[in-house]
Amino acid sequence: MLHQRIIRAAQRVPRPLRHRAVQRSCGKTWFIDRIAADLALARIRSHGVARAKDPLRSYHCPRCHGWHLTSAPARRDHSTAPKVTRRH
Repeated sequence: MLHQRIIRAAQRVPRPLRHRAVQRSCGKTWFIDRIAADLALARIRSHGVARAKDPLRSYHCPRCHGWHLTSAPARRDHSTAPKVTRRH
């Protein structure tokens, strides 16, 4: 019986990293992908009353190549806006 438990424990697959938040070099809580960050965001939102500094969205970090949560509102996309040029 004990031998079978040891074998099963050795064969058990560890939990995926995306379900765990870890600290990275940029000092923020790091998520492996957008899905993991959005799941954490949903968990925070499900706890009830919103506070001023609760995270609003997830974003990709170019420094650590992971995903973080932020309470800053989303930036407007300026790539589709017409470019204004000055003529002198």
